[in-house]
Amino acid sequence: MMVTSTRLAYLARRDTEYGIHIGPVSVDLQAVRQRKQGIVEGARNGYQNRLTATQGRHLHPSALADG
Repeated sequence: MMVTSTRLAYLARRDTEYGIHIGPVSVDLQAVRQRKQGIVEGARNGYQNRLTATQGRHLHPSALADG
C-alpha cells in the first residue's frame, strides 16, 4: 500500500518524460498512512466477519496461551 503511493509519486515526478504536465508533486504521509490503516481495518473486519459467520468451533487468538 505504501509502496504503491511511493511508486505513484515517483512516476508523477517524471511526468514530462511521458508527455504529461501535472505540476509540483508532494506526498501527504498522514493521508497515505490513513489510507493504509483503512485498508488493513477493512481486511481485518472482513476476516473476522467470515469467521463469525462460519459454523464450527473457532478459538480467538487471545484465547491461546504460550507454553
